[in-house]
Amino acid sequence: MAIIRFDVSTHASNLYDTAAAAEQAGELEKASEYYLRAANVWFISRYPHILIDIQRNAWERSKVSTLKGLQLRGIPMEEILVPHKHGLEREGKHVPIWISLPSGASKENPVSIVFGIGGLDSWRPEMACFAAAYHQCGIGMLLVEIPSTGDSPALIDDPKSPDRQWSSVLDWVDENEAIDSKKVVGWGISTGGYYAIRAAYTHHDRFLGMVSHGGTCHHVFDPEWLDGIE
Repeated sequence: MAIIRFDVSTHASNLYDTAAAAEQAGELEKASEYYLRAANVWFISRYPHILIDIQRNAWERSKVSTLKGLQLRGIPMEEILVPHKHGLEREGKHVPIWISLPSGASKENPVSIVFGIGGLDSWRPEMACFAAAYHQCGIGMLLVEIPSTGDSPALIDDPKSPDRQWSSVLDWVDENEAIDSKKVVGWGISTGGYYAIRAAYTHHDRFLGMVSHGGTCHHVFDPEWLDGIE
């Protein structure tokens, strides 16, 4: 039986090069499509968790490629390093987030935002695909990852680390005059849904609402639960 080897990272790089050439030629729609295609392939390359340098490289390149693809579609998604005011010393000084605000957002016209919380698999680049729909509705989108995923600085061995992370990001939201901090709705997907449920309790006064999309709670992952899912 023949064995077919497929180098995922090389394929992603080729897609990225096609996108860059199209952008240089002024074919912006094609460039956007191929940047996002490349990002999707790099997603598969780094999946499910970053353990080796090849996966780390795929993760870093997927972020660059996704941002380029979105920006060429008129979605002003950008990365912000939010000061981690509530973090411990070994958590670093920043919480990396992505944010997209609709045109016209300002102190005089602050906008509502969806506070997107990633899951175990879907991190900022994967969740960013929803930003276009919100953008069309005049709503911004902020994206951040849960502990042990993406670029989250939250300590995986400290149960209070996610609470500190949300506090730092929400403080930044409060200080951003282009955002209506009274109209922030959280949305956590998959395992991010668990953190959404938790944030609805720990930060109940800072969210207008919260959505747990496929989240887990209560006895999930307990031995009895795991034994019963076969």
